[in-house]
Amino acid sequence: MRARRLLATVTIAVGALLVTGCVAPMERPPVFDLFSSPQQPGDRLPGELATGMRLLQGTSRLMGEVEGYRYYVVLAAMSVERPYCVAVTDIGGAVMMFTCGSDSVAAEMQQGPGFVFTVEPQAASNGLGWLQLNPHFQVSRPKYRLGMPQPAIFDREQGVWDLLADDSPSLDHVVPESTRMLGEFMGYRFFAARSSHSAAQFCVILAYVDGQEISSMCGGGILGYEGGQGEPNFEFSPAGFPPDISRPGWFLLGDHLFIEDPFAKP
Repeated sequence: MRARRLLATVTIAVGALLVTGCVAPMERPPVFDLFSSPQQPGDRLPGELATGMRLLQGTSRLMGEVEGYRYYVVLAAMSVERPYCVAVTDIGGAVMMFTCGSDSVAAEMQQGPGFVFTVEPQAASNGLGWLQLNPHFQVSRPKYRLGMPQPAIFDREQGVWDLLADDSPSLDHVVPESTRMLGEFMGYRFFAARSSHSAAQFCVILAYVDGQEISSMCGGGILGYEGGQGEPNFEFSPAGFPPDISRPGWFLLGDHLFIEDPFAKP
């Protein structure tokens, strides 16, 4: 009987503390302001994203698009030490990087800008070369974006051979009047164009000679493409490659395109 009375006394005391407000509620981290509004269609991660860890459904949020890359923040399930994850994809949805952390997540991509995610909001950007997408997320802007001149290929008048096919998917994210053919090789045509997105500067399009588009990529510096079976590997440099550039099995096609010749492989 005494034990029951003691338990009842403790229960009443705890209840009284809760009612009177003496027990402070758990403070919610400021970063959860990102997840307070409903998830929009553009916030959803690509369906084929393979991370090796469980993610909380409906928590992904798009931070923004820079240099042809899209940045998402998503919450990990059943993870106390690394609850916040950042996924980076290209504009086609291919996953370029996935990493998780605690109070901050930072990384620098090999061929692209770096980023910093922080749980606590930041009042300003990290300085010159950084773009603040929101108070919790910043992206570095490589030096080549600061005052970089337009490639000379865009100075010449657009000709019929420079036009993409009418049904080209790339027409949705390039300036149509800026498309220029870089060259033709082994049944493939290579085009350059100015991006219609403020986050990227140039786009390169690979198509068959009949006009059917194969792939495209956008960014601000050297863009690399690793083709599938039977497709060429190439790199595009807006500033142009030096004429004496040398790499076994590769050759220059014009000033801006460096291509691997599959027949030159040992």
